[in-house]
Amino acid sequence: MRRQRILTRFGDQAMVSLGNFVFGLLIAHRLGPAQFGVFALVWAIVVFAFGIQWALVTSPMQSSLPHMAQSDRHGLCSALVAHSAAIGAATAVVAVLVAAGTLPGGLSAVDGILVALSIVAMVMQDCVRRWLLAVERVRWALASDFCRHFGGALAIQFLPIDWRGALPTVMAVIGIAALVACLPVCVDMRRARRSWAFVLHYARTHARTGRWLLPFVAVQSAIAAAPLYVISAVVGPAGAGGYRAAIYLMAPIIVLSEAFETFLPLRASEAVAHGGLSALKLLLTQWTSLAIALSVAYLTAVNVAGGWLFHALFGASYAAFAPLLIPLSVAMLLQVATYMLNVYHRAVENPRGLLIAEVAAAASLAAGYLIFPIGRIGEGAAVFAAASQAVKLAMLVYRTHGKPEQLFA
Repeated sequence: MRRQRILTRFGDQAMVSLGNFVFGLLIAHRLGPAQFGVFALVWAIVVFAFGIQWALVTSPMQSSLPHMAQSDRHGLCSALVAHSAAIGAATAVVAVLVAAGTLPGGLSAVDGILVALSIVAMVMQDCVRRWLLAVERVRWALASDFCRHFGGALAIQFLPIDWRGALPTVMAVIGIAALVACLPVCVDMRRARRSWAFVLHYARTHARTGRWLLPFVAVQSAIAAAPLYVISAVVGPAGAGGYRAAIYLMAPIIVLSEAFETFLPLRASEAVAHGGLSALKLLLTQWTSLAIALSVAYLTAVNVAGGWLFHALFGASYAAFAPLLIPLSVAMLLQVATYMLNVYHRAVENPRGLLIAEVAAAASLAAGYLIFPIGRIGEGAAVFAAASQAVKLAMLVYRTHGKPEQLFA
């Protein structure tokens, strides 16, 4: 039964990965490199909100949920939705300011409201899907993700031609799909006894649980967003759009880590509790071997067909960005190994090591931007992304009791 649940979660993440990829293709084609670059800047802020939500809402929820009576879970769900809406609203303000400052011609008040509401809806849907997975309503989680990703893609596909190239319209469509995808949580919300006391209680409780994760997520999100913002400032929004298109081709590797996140941290904690460090190392060795093998196979195929993929999938205006694939592939492989060490440190309750590694990676990334050129298409930023992942990996290995040879013994 456990294997079936794991496979179902992998299926959900696979669908999310495919949906993100299809969505990225459509948006890249409709908007072109320049507007797609602005979308990438806005999306980086949304991803940052997802990270904050994971640290302060959904990750602590996974710890508190098993100890909670069934009758109390609906109240928890109501509080989490309120927390998610607050995070989404704060994110929306920042995202609208960024879009207004980088989009040619600025952003009207109506368009700004559309962008803001769509961001709130996306952040809330991310919370809803993780809640549904946590309470074992996996089919509803699948339905929610399908609606959010493929429903939005279909809506964009059938928009009138004149509307498809407008960023606010595209964002509004994404928001509507995300809002509809939140409907499965209405069952829990209807049964909940809504109270501000619940909202404040769980906010304080989860803040204490996630206080170590939040700085980690903030630095990690800054590292992920920095290349886009640096390229946009130095090369222009079109350069950021090309860089983001290359990242889209890496999406299956990113989602592989997200799939692991749905079950591996829990299994790692169980391994430590029942078998100690030796059981934890054996578990992570097995999953790391599988993850690296899958990643190498996929990235090799992407690099072999890189030029053709850019031209065929994103359009002729993106073909010049194919050289970004090699350094980004190296970064992705290092990221897979880094994630496994991340799980190790969380299982042995060493969050300080995670934060130190992230700060070291951020410092190396900033040094690279200050010392070396970014390049005509942002290739320097891709190289620095790989270098920062290498620094992070080295720091995590060192923090593992300073004995890297014993890590996967």
